[in-house]
Amino acid sequence: MFKEEIKAEIKDLIESYKILQYAYVFQNAEAFEFDGEFPKEEQDKLKKINVPEKYHQYYVKALRLIHIVIPERETDFVNLNNNAQRMRSRDFDIDSYDLTLGIQGIFKSGSSDTYKRQTATLLQQQQYILKSALNIIDSKIYDLQGELQYDMFMHELDAAEHLLKNKFVRAAGAMCGVVLEGHLKSVCLQHEIKITKKDDLSKYNDYLKNNGIIKQTSWRKIQYLTDIRNSCDHKRDVEPTVDQVLDLINGTKQIIAEVA
Repeated sequence: MFKEEIKAEIKDLIESYKILQYAYVFQNAEAFEFDGEFPKEEQDKLKKINVPEKYHQYYVKALRLIHIVIPERETDFVNLNNNAQRMRSRDFDIDSYDLTLGIQGIFKSGSSDTYKRQTATLLQQQQYILKSALNIIDSKIYDLQGELQYDMFMHELDAAEHLLKNKFVRAAGAMCGVVLEGHLKSVCLQHEIKITKKDDLSKYNDYLKNNGIIKQTSWRKIQYLTDIRNSCDHKRDVEPTVDQVLDLINGTKQIIAEVA
């Protein structure tokens, strides 16, 4: 499901860019030569599209996906929006023209048609980069899942730290324990270790040690963190301390960084 959702998002963006390009061409028809005409119903839709507004919406979404799926093309994608040469020289020609200028309708006197055609070309090139992301999504999906999951875990650990600062010690530890368990489960799945629905943090720790994924020192560290998590999840005579939960949070960050 995850892979299909990402694919669907990229496909939607490619289609959105395509419609945006059509709208730009139609709204600047004097600069382009058409083999035929747009159907009347399509013309009415294209007239109403706010090209600058829609472009910036699509660009932000596309850049996020490019950064995750094909970061090696991120500079190329950004350069089509903000040309590095143009930014350095504070001037532009057709070779350093970019979409920041084109979408705003900034041209050099006497050459507006040339720059409008270049704007349409730059929109097309951003579509090509998005299509390349779609073509490699299957091979990059595990890396993509890992990066998104890492961002989610870090966000939850930030929330746990916030709870701890506000003296919600048990809640902070419980939230952190969920992150640690989720990470170890993910590592087990990544290494194709068979797990069951009943397995818990302690079981995942044992699986990773028994399969040679982690060493004894890491296993003992996770055992220690598991004990703290358990004291937060289950009421006992002795309450977990701030220092213990801080150990749990910092230890979880360390395990996420070292165990993969």
